[in-house]
Amino acid sequence: ECISPEHGAGDVSLNLVFDRGGLVETGMVFSFVSSPEVLGVHPRTGSHSGGKFTISGTGFFMSKGWHCWLGDMALDGVVISSTEIACSFSSGGRNCLEVKLSFPGGLPFSTGFDICIGTTLEVMSGLPLYGPADGGTPVLLKVAGIDMEKSYSCLFGNITVPAVSLGFESINCRSPPQNGIGLVPLSVVEEGQQPGSDHHDLVFSYYEQQVARKITPASSQAGTNVTVSVSGRGFRDTSLLSCRFGSIIVAASWLSPRQIECVSPIMDPGHVTIEVSNNAVDFSSDGMVLEILPEFSVFSVYPLQGRITGGTRVDVKGSGFKETSTFVCAFGDMRTHATRTSRRTIFCLSPPHSAVSALPFQVCRERSECSGGNHIFRFVDEARIIDVHPIRSPLAGGVDVRIVIDQDFIWHAPRCRFGTVSVPLDIISRNIG
Repeated sequence: ECISPEHGAGDVSLNLVFDRGGLVETGMVFSFVSSPEVLGVHPRTGSHSGGKFTISGTGFFMSKGWHCWLGDMALDGVVISSTEIACSFSSGGRNCLEVKLSFPGGLPFSTGFDICIGTTLEVMSGLPLYGPADGGTPVLLKVAGIDMEKSYSCLFGNITVPAVSLGFESINCRSPPQNGIGLVPLSVVEEGQQPGSDHHDLVFSYYEQQVARKITPASSQAGTNVTVSVSGRGFRDTSLLSCRFGSIIVAASWLSPRQIECVSPIMDPGHVTIEVSNNAVDFSSDGMVLEILPEFSVFSVYPLQGRITGGTRVDVKGSGFKETSTFVCAFGDMRTHATRTSRRTIFCLSPPHSAVSALPFQVCRERSECSGGNHIFRFVDEARIIDVHPIRSPLAGGVDVRIVIDQDFIWHAPRCRFGTVSVPLDIISRNIG
């Protein structure tokens, strides 16, 4: 290792000389170049979490070994061109540090510039970053460089509003009203100051206030979840799109600017107000009300079999058949109106069906949830009479008449009808009556 001597600009050969005049030619060319001149450093501020800066000047040449210095911290320099060197640092304190530069293999020299790290405000993130044009949205900002002893303001475009420091790197402020919708820059500055040319901005989006006009269904059953469709206008496809059931906020699914869906939480009987929000904080105030009805239960269903031509009366016993509710019977996907006879009983007529089959049977509130357990209703062909014996009786009656039919049939209040006279029927076996 040797130190280059003072020399004029130009290329010279580099050789090794030993005692007694021995010479070893290396065949290498060594260049003496003019000392670099630093003209500027940009930017002059940096984040305490790290960043980049550029040294501009003249006399930079392509080579490894350049170093930038922040105070006593050596950083690798990358020569971009003969007039520019880029440097990066990973972290720093809250102070101003002298910037130095070192030639490959040389000692650092002062550039005459410094960089202030962590002394300017850097807005790193915010939530939410959108709200209605009438303002009032609480925005939580993560800001580097906060001094807890100072006061700060938020700038939405050119409108200044007070900011509240919540602790380490956290500031809260409310969006001011805006004349119209659109995007504005969002900055944080010391109170009474304006942002500098190198400040860090976020963008805040103003939108038209959402409106809820109709909900479907208008009722739900206590103890169950139901998907509620909300119609209106101004719905935005955002990650914070929400519905609020009373005080409970749930995520919503965007279908269009005029329709969203959300799944209700499990709630007690009563009435609950539903409001919607594009950002989970600014909710509508349109007063849509969902009625939460008491739970109803199905205990028994009879009969569970009927003709494919339909018209079989099906009696249902249970509880919670409220007078103000409208019920339907569901035979698979087919629904028929149910008639309420008491809080514990309803009945309905089976619909026509195209083929012999077995379908799940349930009782449902109209356009709402269903109950019924594991009941299966069988659609069967008309029963055909195979044999009747005897076929005569004295006028006084009293003859036992046996009837054979062609299928296993579940009888509901069975009777024999002779002309216009009906008499009770006793089932003797599964296929003889």
